[in-house]
Amino acid sequence: MNKKNFSKKYCLFFFLFFFITDQIKANDQKKCDSNLILKSTNFKLDNDYFNGTDNNYTNGISVELSSNNLDENFNESCLLKIFQPQISFLKFLDKKLFDNEINYSKNIYFRINQSMFTPENTKRSDLITDDRPYAGLLNFNIGLNKRFKDPVSSLQSLTTHQSTIGIIGPYSFTKSVQNNIHNFLNISESKGWGNQLKSEPAFMYTFEKKKKFDENLNTYKSGIAHDTIFIYGTKVGNIETSLMTGVEIRYGLNISNDFGIFSSKTGCHAASPDIKNKDVCTQENELFENNLLSIYGFILAEGKAVARDFSLDGNLLRKSHHVNRNPYQAKFSLGINSEIPVFKNKKLQLTAMQIIETKEFEEQRKNEKYISLNIGFVF
Repeated sequence: MNKKNFSKKYCLFFFLFFFITDQIKANDQKKCDSNLILKSTNFKLDNDYFNGTDNNYTNGISVELSSNNLDENFNESCLLKIFQPQISFLKFLDKKLFDNEINYSKNIYFRINQSMFTPENTKRSDLITDDRPYAGLLNFNIGLNKRFKDPVSSLQSLTTHQSTIGIIGPYSFTKSVQNNIHNFLNISESKGWGNQLKSEPAFMYTFEKKKKFDENLNTYKSGIAHDTIFIYGTKVGNIETSLMTGVEIRYGLNISNDFGIFSSKTGCHAASPDIKNKDVCTQENELFENNLLSIYGFILAEGKAVARDFSLDGNLLRKSHHVNRNPYQAKFSLGINSEIPVFKNKKLQLTAMQIIETKEFEEQRKNEKYISLNIGFVF
């Protein structure tokens, strides 16, 4: 694809993103007493370049906006009509999702992802039957976080419901992205994109639950500390259908009173809501000042059982190339996160982590390794 067509497609992509950011507000045709207030923005890049490879999950890009706590007047019907099908789907699964519930605080996030998968040998133009397909995915996510603090034990949990819609195949623009970046870096183009998965609508529902335990019973005093976050969840859809469980351990200075790192492919941090009524809480040092420098290391281990993965199983609605997926997979992440005060209560968030995944399919020769970098701004 020439640079002119590439520019047109990416101008359209960024126009859509900025259109959404500008329109996350009350619908002018309705009376809405509450608008969404932006809490954080994040940009995340996953790539295996720094591990000396260029295959399997070779590149992922995410751009995300997270809101502050939803107030009592929030009306989800005031969001743009383009969001309503996904909102209605989430409400069908949980009728109280947007209700004002005792001891719960909630926020909403919006995320655009692009993810790219290639076989190991990208110099061949023919179909490589014993390696994974060329596959691309472009999708849009709406998620709602529900944070709960037990008034007796002070233990906290976070429940996330997420709806994903998108497209698999050529209109994900992954071919253009990879080959144009390769041209820019003077690297050989991938020759086999003519064999990529065919165009197909993409959809998925994600449920995730996190529970937090720490030495201070979630009071999060300033200084050196550690905590442990247990995770379990499920994904259902033609993008992925799976069950997962995991644990994250954090240790460092002024650990954020949130729920850790989102390490799934092309996922950002999805900033959790603050504790409800934190301003009137009588518990000492409920939250330390949020303008302190925070820096900590973390280890994350996940295991999952996979019933479907589009990048391995191919198209759902059309016949396509596929490989023999391993039903059980594991992932290990090691990284560092920092939140640096820049002015007033604003923070620059930087995260870097090394991720290692076990073999996802029988024909795979080596474990997958890639680096994930996140840059964000917390308001």
